[in-house]
Amino acid sequence: ITIDANENVGINGTPAKKLDIHDTKANVPTLRLTVTDTATASDVNDIFGEIGFLSLDSDNPGQAYIKAKHLRSGTGHGATDMGLTFGISGPNSSTTYQTPYDAMVINNY
Repeated sequence: ITIDANENVGINGTPAKKLDIHDTKANVPTLRLTVTDTATASDVNDIFGEIGFLSLDSDNPGQAYIKAKHLRSGTGHGATDMGLTFGISGPNSSTTYQTPYDAMVINNY
């Protein structure tokens, strides 16, 4: 792991961005988010991982996300029906942003 003078982090190589993961095509550079709780059943809207985006730019505030979620309605499911939700927000004004909402859902059923 390399951390350069600009606090960029490189894994297996020299970083060009804040987080830069290098590997061969055979190994496929991968960023993985893992939930380690194996004893709890899944309920609708349980979130298994999220990547969030936030702009604090006073001219263009906003938020967005990608979430891996359990999408089947109900509670206590033994199998995870994982899907992806993509959320977006727009500005309420030039200085505030609205709460992001699910704009697109990809499910597996």
